[in-house]
Amino acid sequence: MTTFGDQVFQFGGEPVGGARFSSPWATPWFVDGVNGSDGTGRGKRPDRSLASIQAAVTAAKRGDVMYIRPKTYVVGTGFDRYVEDVTVPLATHDLSIIGVVNTLNPEFGVRWKHLTAQCLDNWAPALHVENIGFFAEDATYCVLLSDLAAGTKLGANGSTFYKCVFKGANFQVLSGGTGVTIERCKFTPHSSGVVAQLNISCSAKLGRQFVVKWCDFLDAIGAVASGPYIAIAPPCTEVLIDHCTFGQLPTGGCYISAAGANYGQLSNCNFGVADMTKATGLVLGSIIATACYDGKVALID
Repeated sequence: MTTFGDQVFQFGGEPVGGARFSSPWATPWFVDGVNGSDGTGRGKRPDRSLASIQAAVTAAKRGDVMYIRPKTYVVGTGFDRYVEDVTVPLATHDLSIIGVVNTLNPEFGVRWKHLTAQCLDNWAPALHVENIGFFAEDATYCVLLSDLAAGTKLGANGSTFYKCVFKGANFQVLSGGTGVTIERCKFTPHSSGVVAQLNISCSAKLGRQFVVKWCDFLDAIGAVASGPYIAIAPPCTEVLIDHCTFGQLPTGGCYISAAGANYGQLSNCNFGVADMTKATGLVLGSIIATACYDGKVALID
C-alpha cells in the first residue's frame, strides 16, 4: 500500500480508505507538483504521479477522479502554488478534482494560481471540485463556468464546488445554466478593486437552481470589495443563498445585487454592517429575504 496526502491506496491506484469517491467506473489520477512528471504512461499511481493539473485533466475520461497533492510547504508563506490555466473539455464531464489536504485555510492545502487568464475554465457539466485554494489576484476570472447556446460549453450545469477558497478575481457563471452548487467555500478580494466576487450572468438565457450555502464572503487584509459580493443578472429562478456570512459593506454600498427578474430566497445570513435594513446593501428583485441579521445581531426587516 501507499499513501498520497490524506488518502490511502493499494497497488494499482484503487482507493482503500479515506477517499471520498469509489465509483467502480472511475479511474483515479494523481498530481504531485514536486515529485511528479508529465511523461507518457504516468498518473495512475501515487508513485508515478503527473506534475501538472492540466496533464491529468487531459488524460482523464468522463467520471474520473483527480487527486492533487500540495506542493512544498515554506514556513511563513505556506505551500507553493500550481501555476496553470486549466481547461476542462466538454467530453470530460463528471470529473472530480480533489485536493488531498482537507482544509479551508489556503495556506495549508492545494494552492492553484492562474498563469495568464483564469485558474479554471470549465466546459464540462457535473464537474466537482473540493479542497482547492484558487489565487487569481490579477486574472480575468478565478473560475469560469460557461453554458453556451450552441452546446459547445456546458460547464454551468450541475457543477459543484465544496470547501474551496477563491481569492482575487471573480468566480464567473456565464450565460445561464442549471444546478450549480457552491458550499462551504470562502471568497475574499485581493484588493479593493474587486467587484462581484461571485458573478452569475443569466442575460443570455434562463438560469435555474443556483445554490450558495454555508459560504463566507470576507474582506482581505486592509481591503474591502468595491462592488457586490454576489451579483446576479436576470433572468434567474430558484436561487438559494443560505447560511452565508458577509464582511464589511463594499465601498459601492451593496452586498448582493440581483435586481430584475430574479426569483429565490436569501435566508439565515449574517451581514457585517450594523443597523442594516433590506433596503440597505441588498438589491434583491423578487428574491425573498428571511431570517437574516446585521452586525448588531438584529433581525433585518
